[in-house]
Parts: sequence; C-alpha cells; structure tokens
Amino acid sequence: MILRKTKFASVIKQPILNRTLMAIALAGMSSNALSHGYVEAADGGVASARGTLCKYALDTGEMNIDCGAVQWEPQSIEGDEGFPESGPADGQIASAGDSSWSELNEQSSDRWVKNYISSGWQTFKWYFTANHVTRDWKYYITKEDWNPNAVLTRDQFDLDPFCEVDGNYEQPAVNTTHECQVPEREGYHVILAVWDVGDTVNAFYNVIDVEFDGDNVVNTDWSVGGTINPTQDLNVGDKVYTRVFDSSGENSSYSTVLEISSDEQGIAENWSHDLAELINQEQSSIRAGDYDGSSSFEPLYGINSIYLLESSGLESVEIGYELVADQDDDTTDDNDSGDSDDADDGGDSGDSDNSGNSSCEAFVQQYGGDPGYSIGDVVIYDGVAYESTHEPNWWSPGAAPQLWSETTCDDSDSGSDDSSDSGSDNSSDDSSDNSSGDDSSAVSCPEFQQPYAGDSGYQVGDRVTFDGQVYISTYGPNWWSPSAAPQYWEESSCQ
Repeated sequence: MILRKTKFASVIKQPILNRTLMAIALAGMSSNALSHGYVEAADGGVASARGTLCKYALDTGEMNIDCGAVQWEPQSIEGDEGFPESGPADGQIASAGDSSWSELNEQSSDRWVKNYISSGWQTFKWYFTANHVTRDWKYYITKEDWNPNAVLTRDQFDLDPFCEVDGNYEQPAVNTTHECQVPEREGYHVILAVWDVGDTVNAFYNVIDVEFDGDNVVNTDWSVGGTINPTQDLNVGDKVYTRVFDSSGENSSYSTVLEISSDEQGIAENWSHDLAELINQEQSSIRAGDYDGSSSFEPLYGINSIYLLESSGLESVEIGYELVADQDDDTTDDNDSGDSDDADDGGDSGDSDNSGNSSCEAFVQQYGGDPGYSIGDVVIYDGVAYESTHEPNWWSPGAAPQLWSETTCDDSDSGSDDSSDSGSDNSSDDSSDNSSGDDSSAVSCPEFQQPYAGDSGYQVGDRVTFDGQVYISTYGPNWWSPSAAPQYWEESSCQ
C-alpha cells in the first residue's frame, strides 16, 4: 500500500455546479445503482472525470456533450474489478465495459473537455453517493507517446500506477481526497482512476482528460509538526502510533499504527525507522524522515522529524504507545489499594475520571453528534465483551466488527452479565435499557421511514422495524429499505 502522493495546487479551481442529490428508488434497483461515486473538481479537486463533465460543468462553463445516458448517472460507471489483468476490455475502459455508457469510449484529441493540470503533487477528489467498503484506489496515466486519436487500450497506459491508496476495507468519507504525484507530461493525456470496491467483485472506472502546460511543476511546502524520538525498546505485540491534530483536535483518520512483530523490530532505532517508513507509505499529508527540501523523505534509524503539508490543515503530531507489558503493570499498580484485578477494573470504571481506563458497561448506540467510543473502551454487547480498536467509534460490534475485538470484562462492579444481576442497576444490557424508566440511552426500533432527496439517510447501527422484523443498518448513509437493498441491513433485535 504505497501512497505516492502529497498535496498539489490546481492550475484552475473548478467547482462543480448544481449538484443535486437524486431521489432514491426503492424496489427494482440494480446492484450497480446502489454503488455510486465519481471524480470531481469541487472543493479543491484538480479535475473532473469525463463522465462527471457530462453532467456538471467546470467553473469556466465548459462541459461534455453528446454523452448518452451517463449525463444522468456519472456515479455509476462500474464494471469488473482486476484492472489491468482483467476488468473492462480494451476499447471499453472508459465505460467500464458497460454498454450503457458506451459514448465515453469515443476517443480523439478534441472530443472531450480537458482539465488544465500540472505535474507534481495534485489533489484528486471523489464524491461518493454510496460509499462502499473499499479495497483501494489506483491512478494510471497514458504513456508519453500515446495516440490520442486511438481508442483507450492497456497499451496506451503506463500500467504501473503513479498513485495507490489503501482503502483498509473501510467506508470512505462521502468527500474523499487523495494527494498524488502526477508524472511529468506535455499536452493532452488521460488519467484513469480506479476505485476497487471491497464488498463486491466490481470496481469503478473514471477517465480524466487533462491538459499539461508543460513547464509548471507544482512545488509543495512542508513544515515540521512533530518528532519520532525513540527513547525505549518495545516488545512484540506493543503498538506505537501517531496522534495527529488539526484545529478541531485529534483527527484519528490520519493515525498510523505500527505493531511490533519481532524483537529486532522492537529495538528503539529500528521501530522509529519502520514507523517513519509506514507513515510515508500510508499518509499523503504527513511525511517522516530526513527531508531533502524537494520531494524526498528518507526514514532514519533513530530520531525522525515528522513533516506536515502546510495546505493540509494539520497542526501537530504526537507519538502514542499501547504497551502490552505496561497494561499488565498498570493493572498491578492500580491494585496497590489492595483490590484484586477484577475489583480494580471495576473501581476504575466507576470513577468519575475514566481517562486511560476501559469502561465495562452495556453498549449504548452512538450517533453522529455523540463523542463515540475511544480506543480501549470495553463494552458488553449481546452478552460478549468487546474492546474498541478505533476512535471515534460510533458503531456497534454487530454492525462493524472490524472496529472491535473480543475481550474479557473483569469489571466486578459494572461489567459482566453475572455481576450485573447482583450489582449496579446500570451495568448490563437489560438493566441499562430499563433503569429508572429512562430510555434516553436505549436503542429505539422505530418503523422504517423511506428517506428521499435531501434526507440524511440511515446511519451504520440504526435499527428499524420493517415488515415486522427488526433490522440494523450496516451501511451509511443508507437510503434503501431492507427489501430493496438487503445487503445493507442485517436482521437484529430491538434492545
């Protein structure tokens, strides 16, 4: 998972005009119609894809014409995954092999509106109307000697992607940007952006028509935002990670986590080097190592400076640790009062200050306005203890198991189901839902109400009753009913 990307400034700012959220049909929708996304020039994006420009004009007023059906559905250019080994056939790459969008396969030097672009670091922006779990994104560009008047084939492209972004099998944000280093080219070229979906066998293909000015390579500015200062050796299983902050506070989406896999890697100068290397692989707006002042960052065995792209809005980076040995030691230290391990955990969760301690309470559904669970929080869900491995975490272990790991709950006061029967009224699922008649923290199961254009849709973890059965949404935003899109719902119970 290599991210050859950093920030770029577009030559022409190109906001998309008049985007309107389409009303969602209920029954009879094709599987493709549930999967939407396209490259656009809005909100800092450098360019709009060919299909996007069939519907939305550049700020210059230019847009593509005679596009066929794609003018209504630029978000639906979907075909078989596996490019370049498989996927759409040569001559059908622009349409993703789907005859519904065959007009996109037309190719000549003057057929399509072009986005002005410079080589160097550039920002590509995707807008997702249905943000699938994602395997990765890859970006390809035509060869220097390509023929713009011949159909697009694999032979026309450099099949070594100039930018790769790992999706980590997570749902991307509705507005997602990638910082990629565009190779030097002159004149008219085509960039192929491929979004490889993680929960289907399909991928989305967006071709982007670009015009290079030939002599303007964009330079980007970096500033020091933190330091990797390895002051201790780590053990196998320990984790060291970055904590990245912007003006709103910590932004966990930029965190890079290195888990120590060997004694050799745990040596201080080694894990510092490996963490810096991993940051450079995973992040686009963050780099670590020895900076040559131009574009190269070389990880060092020892102290590594951490650099932030000045245009990213990020402000600082700190280093955090999750130490297996220290967790055991902390439990012992906290027992100085004479409590047992179990009692210690229970006492911590009952304190008014819970910082650094895992709660062990019944899971309470979190929503967008809630703070969410933090890494290390432990909850009881369907009788099983789970520890959050992500933050902020708004999802239940049932809806997003990849964000939780099973654990044990040693909280004798407020944790396990057994202790809840004789202990605190608010500790177990049952007592939490029924305590003092206060249903503010209980999960509601209202009747399904069809969302339409302008609605926010259901979110991951929302429960609804539909045709007498309770369902939990596994996707968000989710505009579809359990019958129209059963893959976005799971049968559940109303807690």
